[in-house]
Amino acid sequence: MAHSSFTYEQFLESNSGMRKNGFDYLQLVSKATSLPADFFRYLAILFSPEFVMRDEKIYLLETFDDQAYAEYKQSGMPDAELQFWMNLVEITGVFDVLGTDDALHFAGTLAKAWNLKLTSEFGEGVEKARVIHDEDTGEVFVTIGLHKAAK
Repeated sequence: MAHSSFTYEQFLESNSGMRKNGFDYLQLVSKATSLPADFFRYLAILFSPEFVMRDEKIYLLETFDDQAYAEYKQSGMPDAELQFWMNLVEITGVFDVLGTDDALHFAGTLAKAWNLKLTSEFGEGVEKARVIHDEDTGEVFVTIGLHKAAK
């Protein structure tokens, strides 16, 4: 069994007659791939990130850079664009093994998790996370903010 191609469906088929679920599959893949412990920490951070607020806009702490923020502000970039670009995470770049449909599903789940945390920490009126799909390139992103992607 090659761990990189052992799908959940194959896992269930190879364990037919046994009660197995997605968590069992995660355990198998985790053991088979020998992923480092900090990988799981960063996966958790991806789904439940810390946020920082600057000038009434919310940013992902993990990707926030004070110097870049200051440079963008000094260049005159509007706050809404700044928030959009500094929070932009390319799901198909981080997880390049995902096809478009899987990346869209992953991104949708991620955006929902971020939105729950955003609402919990900052209230209903804050800008929300959203999924962006570039149909020309197949790239899938998640970001926070109302800035609309150019078509």
